[in-house]
Amino acid sequence: MIGELQIDRVAEYALPFPPQDFFVGLSKDALNSEAGSLGPDYFDKTSGMVLLSSHSWVIRTKHHNVLIDTCVGNHKKRLIPAFNQIETPYLERLAAVSLSPDDIDFVICTHLHFDHIGWNTKLENGRWVPTFSKARYLFGSREFDNTQSLAFSPEPHGEDVIYKDSILPVAESGQMVLVEDGYALDDNLVMEAAPGHTPGHMVVRAKAHGKTVLFVGDLIYHPIQTRYPEVNTIFCADPQLAVATRRRYLGECADNGHLLAAAHLGAPHYGRISRDGDAFRFHPGHE
Repeated sequence: MIGELQIDRVAEYALPFPPQDFFVGLSKDALNSEAGSLGPDYFDKTSGMVLLSSHSWVIRTKHHNVLIDTCVGNHKKRLIPAFNQIETPYLERLAAVSLSPDDIDFVICTHLHFDHIGWNTKLENGRWVPTFSKARYLFGSREFDNTQSLAFSPEPHGEDVIYKDSILPVAESGQMVLVEDGYALDDNLVMEAAPGHTPGHMVVRAKAHGKTVLFVGDLIYHPIQTRYPEVNTIFCADPQLAVATRRRYLGECADNGHLLAAAHLGAPHYGRISRDGDAFRFHPGHE
């Protein structure tokens, strides 16, 4: 609970990844130097793999049930084998926090990468239909334009499939709402432009009773990026801008005591930030 806001996490999966294939500019020495402080939910010392989670956040305000990011989804054809046509009990896990798809009033996608939009839709009688039939889906307008452009480009690299199975059905149903920087869903939730990882990436700022949680999507995947904020992932579209945006939000969290929650952090999946010289440190949990 943050003030009157109830916040829950809905898990999809947790997987190990080789850091050298995922992070750009992260040396083995840098990773090893931090290994002792990362803990087993973030780094497997035996295999040398980093551990990443995929999950949604659910925020219950006085007026709305809001779902942030919808993971990979079931039965989706994806180019990366680990995510191709997976099947998880995601909706059962949503039910475990006492919500059905029809209880969701808003779906917010921080950006439109495949692992943040998958459960936007479900396969029903051979067709992709919106999973959350009563919800409005909030996408950043710049992000939507960029994703649509990629989907219709001569070399879409799978973006065409992602667009057709997880975005277009929402648009055709009339449930899509395109928003700009500073869009206020209600008194508690504001969407802010946070570009770099993608051109239209957004952060969700949740405020209640003087407390703030920043749902930062993919600004950071892993605590190692707080110690080395200049480290991006292979998925960052504009590396220089991604670093600047990451530093800006990490600095705000450190200076103001805000909680930070991301889409891929291991347990407990959120924490506080402190400054450490020109870098930062991640402190798991700490409500």
